Amino acid sequence: MRLTGPISNNFRKYILLPATYGKKRNQELSWLGKLIFMLIPLRWETLVICVFLVLNFVLLFANLYYVENDPLFPTKKGAFNKYVGDRSGIGGTMLTPMLVLFAGRNNILLWLTGWNYATNITFHKWVSRISFLLILIHSICYTVIFVGRGDYKEEMKETYLIWGTVGTAVMGLIMLQAMLQFRRRWYETFVLFHILLAVFYIIGCWYHLADLGYLQMIIPAIALWGFDRVARLVRMFIYGFPEACVTLLGNGNGIDPLTKEAATLKVVVPKSDHWRMSPGGHVWIYFLKPTCFWQSHPFTCIESLDGKSIILYCKVKSGVTYNLFKYLLVSPTKEAKIRVSVEGPYSEPCQYKRTECVSFIAGGNGIPGLYSEVTHLAKKRQPSKGKLKLHWIIRDYGSIMWFYEQLEALKDVQVETTIYLTKPSQTLAHFDSNKDTDDDDAEKKSRESVSLDIAHLKSCLSHINFVEGKPLVDDIIRNDLEETSKSVAFVACGHPMMVDDARYALVQSLTQNKGKRVDFYEALQVWT
Repeated sequence: MRLTGPISNNFRKYILLPATYGKKRNQELSWLGKLIFMLIPLRWETLVICVFLVLNFVLLFANLYYVENDPLFPTKKGAFNKYVGDRSGIGGTMLTPMLVLFAGRNNILLWLTGWNYATNITFHKWVSRISFLLILIHSICYTVIFVGRGDYKEEMKETYLIWGTVGTAVMGLIMLQAMLQFRRRWYETFVLFHILLAVFYIIGCWYHLADLGYLQMIIPAIALWGFDRVARLVRMFIYGFPEACVTLLGNGNGIDPLTKEAATLKVVVPKSDHWRMSPGGHVWIYFLKPTCFWQSHPFTCIESLDGKSIILYCKVKSGVTYNLFKYLLVSPTKEAKIRVSVEGPYSEPCQYKRTECVSFIAGGNGIPGLYSEVTHLAKKRQPSKGKLKLHWIIRDYGSIMWFYEQLEALKDVQVETTIYLTKPSQTLAHFDSNKDTDDDDAEKKSRESVSLDIAHLKSCLSHINFVEGKPLVDDIIRNDLEETSKSVAFVACGHPMMVDDARYALVQSLTQNKGKRVDFYEALQVWT
């Protein structure tokens, strides 16, 4: 049953689908004169976080009362410090398993709820902040108690208090080093120190709580962390450690120099027959080089046309992708064999199998995951069940070349495909539309040898509609809504601004399309 009434549409328009306020969901917001940068959750996520925060502080102060003539606490101030100190310490520590659970890639909540990993990371961050706030209150209350009794120096010599202080200080450092500007600028350093500080926090909690009888709060956290790490290793060993062919691709026009901004890494990884792809899913890949073997990065992947390998298209940014870019740039062939490890696949359940029209909107390097999903759906459902649409927004005709094989394969499936070119170019690197797909070397030489006019490209991809000029995402959504009578789902992946614009446009149209079920799904996941 699909709910399409005014109550359902208004709930999704004002609660479930929009950003907390305005358009920005995947774009960072700056605070205090760009001193602090934050990612703002969806509105329903914000409401859950606010309710959780209020609940914690209601339970912290609820039903507190002073017993007159209490032999342990002669003053009301001392009693309340003790009560609040104990409650905040217990409450903050009890959140530790939850914050570890939300951070895990192999997280039972992912399987039970269908939430994407970005939502889980959002809850991980806010549970951590609430936990730290409670632990800080705990530390302040007991500091006031010890100072009031005049035995602060003596008490602080106790082992459990030393480790409690270490745990609190480490948690504070985690809050600072996990700020968005640090995560984005020095991501690998952030990950390394985040793990080390988290280990010291757990050690501090263990020695602080061992003699107090509260280890039942820490043991589950250790078990959850251990399970996630073991599951990651199992996934890696199941896939194996094959040699991948990593190729540096440019903008495809054969004229402009190859720069970091225009470069894409194509990673072809052989796979065994028993390993199954998840359409639209992603994997974490490790490049097993001495300088980066411990680093893992998530990328959506597609299956090769022969089904013998998976292909990742990695936009060159900073860190490991930039190091690979520099390494391949000096290679005459612009490619290299690199041993890799693959952890995955990870994916969320498809929730639009029975939707009348599914419209996929991709921008730039956001195409692989959506291509994988739309082709999988096209092969599974009958054309009479509804339309499948794929919109791809790219810079120029040259940018098509790195994804040409997959675009050509769309002629065999029922998918209405439109490519929008924001800055159309007049030349392309040469390619042979009748190429032998088994001869990769010949294909590469063919594509890079001479120029080919745009008319030839369009004739080879005659099943695709080309539109020159920057499109308005609002128009794409409005047109697809007008062509649908019952239900439509939009799936977006690409530049954060484009995805935010798509979400905003859809939310504004919800109550204008009475009787239609309209859904929105983000394939883009931003947590750094």
